[in-house]
Amino acid sequence: MNITVAALVACTAQPAEHIQAPDGFIVERIHDATPDEGSWVCMDFDEQGRLVIAPERGPLLRLTMTESGVDVVPLDTPVQRAQGLLHHGDSLYCNVNAPLAEGGGLHRLRDQDGDGVYELHELLAAWDWGGEHGAHAIALAPDGQSLYLIHGNHVRPPQPLLEQSPLQHYEEDVLLERVWDPRGHAVGRMAPAGYVVRTDFDGSAFELIAGGLRNAYDIAFDANGELFTYDADMEWDIGTGWYRYPRVVHVVSGGETGWRGGSAKWSDAWPDANPPVVETNVGSPTGIRFPYDSSFPEPWRSSLLIGDWSWGRVYAVQLQPDGAGWTGNIKPFLKGKPFNITDLDVGADGHLYCITGGRGTTSSLYRVRWTGEDTSTEQVRGSESDMRTIRRTLEQMHDRAHPEQLDQIIDHLGSDDRAIRFAARVALERIPMEMWPSEYLQEENTVRRTELMIASARIGDDAARQRVLDRVSELIAYGPSRTERIGLLRAAMIAMSRSTSLQADTLGDVLIKSYPSGDLEIDRLQSTLLVALDHPEVVPATLDLIEDTSSHAEQLHYALPIRLATHWSDLDRSRFQEWTAGARRFEGGLSVQGFVEAIAKPVLGDDTPPLPESTVDLDTDALPSLHSWSMTEVLPHLPRMDEPARSVERGQKAFTDALCIRCHRFDGTGGDLAPDLTAIASRFSRRDLLHAILEPSAVITDQYAASRIQLRDGSVLSGRITDRNDEHVTVMIDPYGTEYKQIPLHDVESIEADAASTMPAGLVNGLTIEQLLDLLAYLERTQ
Repeated sequence: MNITVAALVACTAQPAEHIQAPDGFIVERIHDATPDEGSWVCMDFDEQGRLVIAPERGPLLRLTMTESGVDVVPLDTPVQRAQGLLHHGDSLYCNVNAPLAEGGGLHRLRDQDGDGVYELHELLAAWDWGGEHGAHAIALAPDGQSLYLIHGNHVRPPQPLLEQSPLQHYEEDVLLERVWDPRGHAVGRMAPAGYVVRTDFDGSAFELIAGGLRNAYDIAFDANGELFTYDADMEWDIGTGWYRYPRVVHVVSGGETGWRGGSAKWSDAWPDANPPVVETNVGSPTGIRFPYDSSFPEPWRSSLLIGDWSWGRVYAVQLQPDGAGWTGNIKPFLKGKPFNITDLDVGADGHLYCITGGRGTTSSLYRVRWTGEDTSTEQVRGSESDMRTIRRTLEQMHDRAHPEQLDQIIDHLGSDDRAIRFAARVALERIPMEMWPSEYLQEENTVRRTELMIASARIGDDAARQRVLDRVSELIAYGPSRTERIGLLRAAMIAMSRSTSLQADTLGDVLIKSYPSGDLEIDRLQSTLLVALDHPEVVPATLDLIEDTSSHAEQLHYALPIRLATHWSDLDRSRFQEWTAGARRFEGGLSVQGFVEAIAKPVLGDDTPPLPESTVDLDTDALPSLHSWSMTEVLPHLPRMDEPARSVERGQKAFTDALCIRCHRFDGTGGDLAPDLTAIASRFSRRDLLHAILEPSAVITDQYAASRIQLRDGSVLSGRITDRNDEHVTVMIDPYGTEYKQIPLHDVESIEADAASTMPAGLVNGLTIEQLLDLLAYLERTQ
């Protein structure tokens, strides 16, 4: 055992009894961050076994674990706000998520003489700030020859992009005008959305590997050299047909997972999308890691460990080969309260190390040890399959045109394996269409023909797209299988979305004969195409669908396209108004009712049924102030939260009396203007929660940030922007959502972030110390 490993093993630790782990594992607390050490978001071990940690704000930290404890030293470098760290050779690579003026981009720090001091700093590539959806993790390629980076959907791909980038020809491929998020989230964010890029060690140029993600935070390679990530959708969309549960994604060459803004997300059933490996419950993905170099036994050692910040847990994803791709099963691994995990890594001692933090919350370093039979001599080895070999061979053709392989590529378009077909189509799209077989649309193999048509719609000119559309009309009339029908309809959608001059007179008449089919995936496509084709019978047929299903999500899916239909009878409008009145009671995420209103307004206008009266009393005044509570005063009382006399019922009343319920939802009850506080104790310590209540402007998440709007007449307006388009901006100027103002953009001089929270300070100043402790106990104990 070398000195580094010995120091890691001997480092003093205390049991972390608030974190649950499977039998045989022990979780230990190594170090609690002091306030001046910041809130930690990522980490990486160096070659000496020391941890380098990046706080949200402030300098990088180096943690050295010794027998006597943990030595924490701030590093004297210009790098701050990194969300990705990677040691390689004498270099520390840092992916900084910050505005350009504050160093946003890929940095390299070099310790050229090995003395622990970074003498050289280089900004290798720059990109602008993406807020919480910005620059994230870095990973070393399996062959050790390049770097992989993952970015959220608020950062455009870096330039220059190399011609050999596997992800090409991407567009929104949305046929009808979407409904953007009615609360303003990610409005205007377009393809490729979140993405993975590859670059050399100098960051000289980038290859766009895959896209269609939203805001995946980390990436990890398995023992086979396969790349995975963990992504999540906006929880405000829960209850809509387009919401996606958090998903583990197999990141393939040229991959496209189909996240699009607002209501425009792709279906996993569409052949030009990569489906998830597995989905999890609602959560907030953070760090991920394959612990194949750990001392863990199976099945944990070959599982993908994925962190969930909002619910304070780590899942183990047990991957199973599925042809050329993967599927998986989810098992709980770690769960704590609080356990606001942000990153995890394996140390030289074979143990798993985890850090917590993020959004200003308290940070700690934990160690997870296996205490059972020694498994350190076992090796997790990659296992190749014939089908994965085929897929990887095709992926090697994604860098340029390979016309000499055309026959092989076209042959694999007819594979029974979806991942192989996808890889073959990406390779085909590299080859100019004039080199394709002249009669490719007459291909007899239905699977191969569908892939050829999708490729043609994606890269062809309008003449090629017209031929695709004509062929779809012919083939749909013959009653194709479900899989082929979905593929044909998707090919038609792509062709029509990428051209405005196609003739499709016969397609509508063909589609209406089998509409509705009773199959959500087919009818979703058919209704969209029929509305785009302005077919006069689409509205009553779709209203039948809406009335025949009890699923609110499906009803929203069907209602979405017909809001743009032009043929409405009085009877149809009356039916739609009746549906809207019922839809006004749909529950789900905070944006559900905004989507309902955006769907109904184009048809019903001022006759759109209003929301039912809120059960929250909006006329209640704030409590008269008794005392201006401070952190210094209340902190010593926090241990009293464990007293038997604490009352959850009194805490619930305080939640209402202090007006928390107006803006915050908790256990399904409350307002929708501020973060949902359900499971808040899984990510916030008692101190963090108290701090957020007493000092609401200390840390403000992007989703609820206010703006300071300077008008040309010299006046200033502050509030949260809820809608913005080319003509005006709408601002919620009252913290309780009762007053909005629409401002013409030509009256706006500038818009800047407001440092003040929309949550008023002092709301709990009308509570006694006992009521305040009961409120905290209510938020902590009721899950």
